[in-house]
Amino acid sequence: MEKLKDGIYAEMNDWIRTNRHLPVRTMIAETNAKLRGHYQYYGITDNSKSIKTYYYRALKALFKWLNRRSQKRSYTWEGFNNLLKVFPLIQPRIRVSIYG
Repeated sequence: MEKLKDGIYAEMNDWIRTNRHLPVRTMIAETNAKLRGHYQYYGITDNSKSIKTYYYRALKALFKWLNRRSQKRSYTWEGFNNLLKVFPLIQPRIRVSIYG
């Protein structure tokens, strides 16, 4: 697996890192806006693997940087998944079919 600092993933990782001070509600809302834009631009037929990879990398970056907001670990994966039930991230979806 590539590092989070590679290619288009770096922009999302850097944004999350620099804005980790925001309230969780705001941070996830803005992350959703960025994910929605990415899905609308790149969500075409035969690109589902790439947008799913982008989603999972954004998810990992969010978990990583939310855990670095204080001196102690804020979330376990179980706690993070519970947080995502309250503030869900937008799931990847193909927006445009080039075949019809």
